[in-house]
Amino acid sequence: MKKVFAVLLAMILAISTAACGTTANNDTETVSPTTETASPTDEFSDIEPTEDISGMNIIRLVPDTVDLGSVTADELSAIREFAIYRLGDDAAAVIDEENKQVLVGMADEIPDGTAEELTAKPVLTFRDPDGEIVMDGSEVLSAAPYFSETYYLVLIKFTESGKDKFAKTTEEYMNQTISVYLDDELITSPTINAPITDGEAQIFGDFTAEEVTDLSTKISFAVLPFDLKAVIEAKES
Repeated sequence: MKKVFAVLLAMILAISTAACGTTANNDTETVSPTTETASPTDEFSDIEPTEDISGMNIIRLVPDTVDLGSVTADELSAIREFAIYRLGDDAAAVIDEENKQVLVGMADEIPDGTAEELTAKPVLTFRDPDGEIVMDGSEVLSAAPYFSETYYLVLIKFTESGKDKFAKTTEEYMNQTISVYLDDELITSPTINAPITDGEAQIFGDFTAEEVTDLSTKISFAVLPFDLKAVIEAKES
């Protein structure tokens, strides 16, 4: 039933259905213009920092910017979600809104290289069917998951320069795939089914809520407008 509904929905929205994994299905995953049925879900800012990290070893992730006041709640939440994505069940993380940082707690000793792993932003690139880079993360404003009762998708917004470049890209490669990479990792490879000229696109597929959240988290972290510094604080013995 889920697949049948997805196909019917694709006909209505003029977008296709796909199964999303670490490697995308080029034949069915689709990037489309936004529609009135899809608006951003404020996924990241709704996260409540309920984890208890008292008594843990702490890594403070601090935006490396002179204007800390400009750091938004969504940006802090993207850092928090990426830390959890990277470390999984080995860590907890809370947002310190007042000091504009994220505190990552680990019960055991912090392994060597963890701070570097959490502060190294991957490079986001968009590549044409021949593998040539046509855009990068500097031209993306944000990514966010969208949830409905029946389907999930990822919404991407571009900067003004990115809007023009993405419009030209989608016009040139109609009905072909544009692959999105973090460093050398392929994270999605949708087929373009319409020119996208307004600077907002949606990646649609037979996603689960976890899949769109993971994809949005990766993109959101990669396009943060600042680097991160890490400060390690060992728990008292």
